[in-house]
Formats: sequence, C-alpha cells, structure tokens
Amino acid sequence: MCFRRKRIIETSDNNWLYKTLKSYERGVEFELSDDAALNITKSDVESGLLLIKKAQILKISWNRIGEIAKRMRLCSTSLAIIGYSILDEDPGVKLEELLSKDYMLISPKGLHLLKTLGKKFKVMRAGNAFKIAPYH
Repeated sequence: MCFRRKRIIETSDNNWLYKTLKSYERGVEFELSDDAALNITKSDVESGLLLIKKAQILKISWNRIGEIAKRMRLCSTSLAIIGYSILDEDPGVKLEELLSKDYMLISPKGLHLLKTLGKKFKVMRAGNAFKIAPYH
C-alpha cells in the first residue's frame, strides 16, 4: 500500500508560488503555510488565478510570473489572458469570458491549465496555514 506524503508549501520558500500553482494544476490537496507573513487570506487562495492576483499585490514582478508560466508550459498569450483576468473584480468570470472567444489560439494543454487555475477550491484556515483541496 502506498501513502502520499502531505504536501506542505511554505511562503518562505523562493518557489512557493510555482509549487502552489502546480498543485492547483494537478488538482491535489495541499497546505500553504504563510510563514513569511505575506498576509495571505482565505479568499486569496480559493483559486490559482486569485493567488496570481495576490502575487501582483505583493509586488511579485510580471517577469517572475512569466518565468513561472514558462516553467508550467504556458505561452505568452496565456500569460496575457491571466493578466487581463486579474485586472477584473472577479478574475474567474473574466477568464471564462476570455476563453470563450473563438479567436484565442491556445494549445489544448494551455487551455486546460488556464481553466484549472480559474477553478475554485475548498479552503480551510488553520492558524497561518491554509488547507486547500479540490471540490469533488
């Protein structure tokens, strides 16, 4: 019998944003510990898109977000869609609107990843950490 180790991501890790977004993409349960006191709230982690929006507020540069997107195999068009989405009050709705346009040229994998980042996840707070799990 194989048991999965509980995935804990700490905001003091330089790759915390990448690891968190990969967890959203994979649709796995994980814990995000705000040990660097970034003032992340429950609503900031309900989706990968909302976390990217929070990253912008935290002054994480677009270059850094672009590097992360490249590591996740997203193209520049997908990054632009993310950028336009997080400018909106409700990024998830804006993302769906943009993805519904017929003229968006995105690979199937990129489209799947963008839709995954826009999905809402269950979030439970425990101190300065958040337990994040997909809805099943």
